[in-house]
Amino acid sequence: GGTTTAGEILALVRSGRARTRRDVQDLTGISRSTLTLRMTQLLAAGLLREVGQTAGSTGRPAKLLSFDESSQLVLTADLGATHATLAVIDAG
Repeated sequence: GGTTTAGEILALVRSGRARTRRDVQDLTGISRSTLTLRMTQLLAAGLLREVGQTAGSTGRPAKLLSFDESSQLVLTADLGATHATLAVIDAG
């Protein structure tokens, strides 16, 4: 839950597995406050954008998330005490 990284959220949205913040929460178990922090980072960096709203649900429509394809290269890093995992995504 709380250890879900911004990179993992980015991968979920880019793969199409998560289309809304609720999808991210359901898939990861991340808390709403942690999700808000991670989403703020991703939106401010220009890696994700909100591109519309869901239709047909009760209550406030959920905003749809999209990977911003104009970001050409994305580098993600997961650094731990005993490991390091790096990934580069070429979106171009």
